[in-house]
Amino acid sequence: MRRLFLIALTVCVAILGMTTISIAADESVDDDTGDTYNAPASHPKDFDFTSATYGKGPHGTVQHSVSVAGTASTSRLPLLLIDVASHPGVAQDCDYFVGRNQGKVAVYECGTQRRLGSASITKTGSHTFRYRFNPKSIGSPSSYGFAFIMRGPYGGTQVDYDRVPNYDATWEYYDAR
Repeated sequence: MRRLFLIALTVCVAILGMTTISIAADESVDDDTGDTYNAPASHPKDFDFTSATYGKGPHGTVQHSVSVAGTASTSRLPLLLIDVASHPGVAQDCDYFVGRNQGKVAVYECGTQRRLGSASITKTGSHTFRYRFNPKSIGSPSSYGFAFIMRGPYGGTQVDYDRVPNYDATWEYYDAR
C-alpha cells in the first residue's frame, strides 16, 4: 500500500512540475472588458476578449489561446492574425491568419486566402480557445506579431467587434527562438 502511495505521489509531482513549466513558458496579454464595438446586443460578452496567451506547443507547434468574457462558441471563432516583418504581405491587415475559411480550420495567407498549412482550434473551457499550428506554415520566422480579432456582421458589412491587443497596441510580438 505504501509503495502504491509513493508511486501515485511521484506521478502527481511529475504532472504538476510539467504543468508549471508549460504555464511559465507562456506569455500573456490582457484586454479591457466592455470594449466591444457593434457586437450583438443579445450577447456582447461572447465577443469581448479578456486575454490571450502564446508560447511553444507540443511537437514543435506554436500555441496561442484567447479567452472571452462570455461563452466561447465554436460557431463564433476568433481569427488569429499574424504579421511577419520579413514577409511582403498582399493584405493591409495581416500576412497570415489562422481560423475557419470555407468550413476548414487552417493557416491561410491574408489577401489570397490560400491555404498554407494545417491548424487546430480547440475549445478548452467555457471561455477559451486554443490555436496550434506548425510555424513552417508561415515561413518559420524568428519572431512575429499577432492579434486576435472577433469579426461579424453589422449594418450589411463585416466589422471588428473586439481585438486583443487593443487597436492602439497594434501587435503583440512572439519570439519563436
